[in-house]
Amino acid sequence: MGVVHEPKDVLKGRKRIIEKGLEDLSPGVRETVLRMFEAWEGKPSEDKLAKLIGKERARRLLESSEV
Repeated sequence: MGVVHEPKDVLKGRKRIIEKGLEDLSPGVRETVLRMFEAWEGKPSEDKLAKLIGKERARRLLESSEV
């Protein structure tokens, strides 16, 4: 079983990094991804993120934000 982070902990100090990684997406997709990070649920959220923005981009975003 993976680590489950509290939603407030996921964005704490990382919102700017996440926003920078999402600059070239449409505003609707960007907002959806930010809401996902606010309500982070671990592996299910990772899967939804990969489906929304692609596996490689999701991997890079998660690595840079250290989720």
